Amino acid sequence: MNTSSSPTLNNITLEENDPSFSASFPYRTGVYGYHDTSYPWHWHNEVEFFYMRSGVIDYHTPSGIYPLVEGDVGMVNASVLHMPCGRPGVFSEQEDHIFLPSFISGAHGSVIETRYVLPLVENRSIDMLIFRKGTETAARAVELMHRATALHEEKPFGYEAGIRSLMTELWLTVLQAAELSTQPAEGSPHDDARIREMMRYIADHYGEKVTLGEIAGAALIGERECCRCFQRQLGMSPIEYLMDFRISKACELLHSTEMSVLEIGIHCGFSSPSYFGKIFRRKLGYTPRDYRNARLDIASTVNF
Repeated sequence: MNTSSSPTLNNITLEENDPSFSASFPYRTGVYGYHDTSYPWHWHNEVEFFYMRSGVIDYHTPSGIYPLVEGDVGMVNASVLHMPCGRPGVFSEQEDHIFLPSFISGAHGSVIETRYVLPLVENRSIDMLIFRKGTETAARAVELMHRATALHEEKPFGYEAGIRSLMTELWLTVLQAAELSTQPAEGSPHDDARIREMMRYIADHYGEKVTLGEIAGAALIGERECCRCFQRQLGMSPIEYLMDFRISKACELLHSTEMSVLEIGIHCGFSSPSYFGKIFRRKLGYTPRDYRNARLDIASTVNF
């Protein structure tokens, strides 16, 4: 993944932070590129609006997997776990506009916050909203984001106020188009905390022999509840998530290091080279060696 800024991911808390993000102006924008890879499960306190410039990206959230294609617009709610994944053989690009809800709501307790911001931010049944290309909402959202990008790049007098105004209009456009559910979100109110503890454990121990009991123990729950929690939140089993995490780390090492395929497989917790190759090919459609060679070929023609 590439970006015009440099966000960092805390492997312990799974929170994404960007050093360029300022509390005095809690807004940032950037362009993200994907090819064959995913960005790990993460969350941030900001809401995230984006539109697809090209390609296709599969967004994984606790409620499901959502493919977004060129021209689509998406919004990821504040503090929601999510994972964007590129597709093999497809270079995809999205433009992000990320800001704290307070950027548009102003003072705590304001009518803007209580009437227009909190009904969406505090609705935990909404982790993501999608507006497809060709709809009036998507067209209006793209227009507003284009204008915000131009202001951010040119920085004329008063551009900060202009961006805030555009993001407020974008928020109201999306809020008006969204069908807000009044039903409580599925799952235990403790699920968010539990899943994060278990994901942190996996991030710390993925290179070791990890058991289901150890994953469950990180959240102080039993194995059956661990499996139910992963299914409710991520739509997969704990072991499936562990394998996805290991493959994601293997992709990073294949792309960024000269470690051998054998060394990478061992480093990422796979018991044998054949098992590593089998799982890798099942997930991505390539052998690890072919994936590394493909990335090198792409890097010679694409400005990452």
